[in-house]
Amino acid sequence: MKYKIYFFLLFALAINSFVYSQTPNTSYLNFLPSTMNASDLKPSDIPSESVLKKMGFSASEITKILDYKFSSSRKKPNSKRDTVDHNKELSEFYTIFNDSLNKDTMSFPPARIYGQDIFRNIDMDFYNKALDAKAPENYKIGPGDEIAISVWGYSEFAENLLVDKRGYISPSVYGRIYVKGLTFRKMRSLIKSKFSSFLDMKNSEIEVALSYSRVITVNIVGEVYNPGSYSIPAINTVFNALIAAYGPNQLGSVRNIYIKRNGNVVDSLDVYKFLFDPMNSNDIYLEDGDYIIVPPASNIVEITGSVNRPYTYESKNGETVEELINYAGGYATDAYLDIISLSRKDYSTRKVYDVHKDDISSTVILNGDYIVVNNISNRLSNMVSVQSSIGVSGNYEYIKGERLLDLLKRAKCIDQETFLEKVYII
Repeated sequence: MKYKIYFFLLFALAINSFVYSQTPNTSYLNFLPSTMNASDLKPSDIPSESVLKKMGFSASEITKILDYKFSSSRKKPNSKRDTVDHNKELSEFYTIFNDSLNKDTMSFPPARIYGQDIFRNIDMDFYNKALDAKAPENYKIGPGDEIAISVWGYSEFAENLLVDKRGYISPSVYGRIYVKGLTFRKMRSLIKSKFSSFLDMKNSEIEVALSYSRVITVNIVGEVYNPGSYSIPAINTVFNALIAAYGPNQLGSVRNIYIKRNGNVVDSLDVYKFLFDPMNSNDIYLEDGDYIIVPPASNIVEITGSVNRPYTYESKNGETVEELINYAGGYATDAYLDIISLSRKDYSTRKVYDVHKDDISSTVILNGDYIVVNNISNRLSNMVSVQSSIGVSGNYEYIKGERLLDLLKRAKCIDQETFLEKVYII
């Protein structure tokens, strides 16, 4: 749709979807999370008159909005005609904001390097809710997060606790607990340990959940399609944040994406490691004011021939032919494995080198290399064909020294009543 869609709760002040912080426009506020279709708007999603006034709508606009809210809540579309009427009303409602039910369409050129187009899939799910977001175990707690603690069984306790600016939560039955910078797993263990001093935790159960994720502003710059500042829930990783900016453009790197904090590089994202080795890749969480920097890609290598995913790839310093083949999905079934052809720039010309099977794990690839995995011939080299009006015609293995009679017996062409008048050998 023409504008990002917002959903504000008066008391929680929670943002359900990321917004572009550099282009706020209070004239066009709508009421759906950005992952939902505009046609899914429910009357209950529209706030009260007092909230609409605080959001800056004029009296005439509020009248039209509330007319839609209350007229739609009295009837439910239960037929095709009702549905058409409902959509017509909804379309008229959106014209108040100079908006429409039509979704934005954005086309991208084909990815130049494998991995660039992963971020352009607008249907890819990512955390876009600050409310009721399930926190991963390695999510780092910070000021503004809201923690829900529930204890039941022999002891009972239930509270929502806000992490204050100094990093503390303050349960009503206990003193302050410092949680800033702790992973969600460590915070949960710490809370359980603290509560054990005054509650019978051996005979009780405890649940610790993230009921609200703080909203941070991150800056995405460099070779991306939509550089700028984004306000997103802190539960998003660097990978998620790049989806918001549609990821690297045709020039952007997918192997050397840097996270800068207070002027220093604190981490980096390698998309290939994230995709191909998820067990050893850690999710990278952001803090308010972080920069995600996507530099131009370097060390471009192309691989063709009998691999499962021939494409252009970005390599890192020191990577080998074997690693590139793994990125390409491994060998195809008809690949010739003994020798791989490597074409490499040599000053003003190109030279071809044979990379033998035993050397692929030690041969380092360089920028501009072109690798070809040759395929074997489909011609059968040890086959004898039998065509007969009796028995089983077909192709059979050639066995050195075997007699013709033995071959015919294998093909069930010979029995006690067979009379061999003529046998042709071609």
